[in-house]
Amino acid sequence: MPKLEDYLKIIGDDRFEITEIRAEEECIVTLDELKSIITKSSEIEAQPICNEEQKYCVCCILEGKVVAFDVRNRTKDVNFLDFYFNDEIHDYNDLMSLLQKEKVFPAGIIDGDYRKRFNVESDFVVASDLIYVNDNAYPYKIYKEKFSYFRYDYSFETFGACDNCLYIYFKDNTSVKMCIADYSK
Repeated sequence: MPKLEDYLKIIGDDRFEITEIRAEEECIVTLDELKSIITKSSEIEAQPICNEEQKYCVCCILEGKVVAFDVRNRTKDVNFLDFYFNDEIHDYNDLMSLLQKEKVFPAGIIDGDYRKRFNVESDFVVASDLIYVNDNAYPYKIYKEKFSYFRYDYSFETFGACDNCLYIYFKDNTSVKMCIADYSK
């Protein structure tokens, strides 16, 4: 269930575009006023209005009056908002923490229909601005400045020795699936 903070984060998140703000009294509402309205709302909820374009209407009730705003998900991830509201969108630091575990190994990359399995001796090299798989045949790099977020793929097909698959999204709206073997559990 989304919290007020989740709705507030939408306003400052560059993965969302606010396309329209509406108020009952046809007054103009600025983004700062919208933040205040969200914070003070007695009720707030989001409903999809166009799944193809990833548009949602967020409706706030403040002192019996309705203020609504439409947001569009700028990512190409059609499940983004569902994962966003369930706190399942992870940042670069979360990825670093996951991949720095002693018993987490890369299994492969799925890029569209192309699958590349990593050498079993490969591991992750993690730095503050770069994560890479040290496979000599296929070194895969993730640069922090190009990274947008990652989330888990709960419906992946088994690929090599992996037991987890991550969707990794980049700021240029491209994505890959990274399969990992996590023996740290």
